[in-house]
Amino acid sequence: MNFEFSEDQNLLREQARNFLDGECPPTLVRAVLDGQKTGDSDLAKKIADMGFTATVVPEEHGGLGLSYYELCVIAEEMGRSVAPTSFSSSVYLATEALMLAGSPAQKAAWLPRLAKGDGASLVLVDLQGSGVSQSPLKMIDPTRTHSTVGFNGAAAELLGAEGQGWTLTQRLLDRAAVLFAWEQVGGAQAALEQAKEYAMGRYAFGRPIASYQAIKHKLANMYVKNTIARSNCYYGAWALATNADDLPLAAATARVGAIHAYEFASREDIQTHGGMGFTWEFDCQFHYRRSRLLSVNIGSLGQWQDKLINAAVTGDAA
Repeated sequence: MNFEFSEDQNLLREQARNFLDGECPPTLVRAVLDGQKTGDSDLAKKIADMGFTATVVPEEHGGLGLSYYELCVIAEEMGRSVAPTSFSSSVYLATEALMLAGSPAQKAAWLPRLAKGDGASLVLVDLQGSGVSQSPLKMIDPTRTHSTVGFNGAAAELLGAEGQGWTLTQRLLDRAAVLFAWEQVGGAQAALEQAKEYAMGRYAFGRPIASYQAIKHKLANMYVKNTIARSNCYYGAWALATNADDLPLAAATARVGAIHAYEFASREDIQTHGGMGFTWEFDCQFHYRRSRLLSVNIGSLGQWQDKLINAAVTGDAA
């Protein structure tokens, strides 16, 4: 008996390999390994759009109705690319369980959704309701509290369309990024003013330290970074207020500039205060703590830099 794949099946292999080579390069896998990304939801959607999740699902349930030979071909290519998706759990396990033991009603209800490769969904949960637990987290900035939230049978209400959670999340992050950026610019400006006020009033060798070139340069550099960040934030505010098509680009631009400005200003504020800047009694720590916290809220600097590059080059900030 000949167990080799047919010509058509090998053509499918070539198609799957070309697709995954383009959409799942080693850089994407490494980004997940480095913690810069979680499992890539955008890739999962593209895999579903290719029909891979629908391979063996019967046509009456929204699938392609192909054989397991075709699915084995696709599975091999998924393994070859080390694709960072939940393809195996949804296709090899959930779909197979329904195909094997699902009732007609269960198959009719669930197989079409699995065939489409439904993505994540957003839900609303009452944090004061039953089935919800919260454990406080210690953060670098205790003035803004954080918690680990656990769910155990908690009631949830769907937010937006089912399976559109990733798309909605990206839109939400773009909008929030502009507002976070303005908060960071406000903090950066306050850190500059704090440093300037101290430098004007602190004397060394009979002169205000603000008269020394090294301190002047520190303050000037803070001012320049703050001004650039504020300019980027104006762009973000316009895009958000007008719901402009280039909001993803404007949001990423504002976010990157604001992270740089606030982190720089908060550090230079401490340095301008000299040894006193590192003490508990001085308020420099307020901005340093907050700048560090805001720099990782809604994604790190590296993630927003990637979004900025993607938006500038392709128009897609995902």
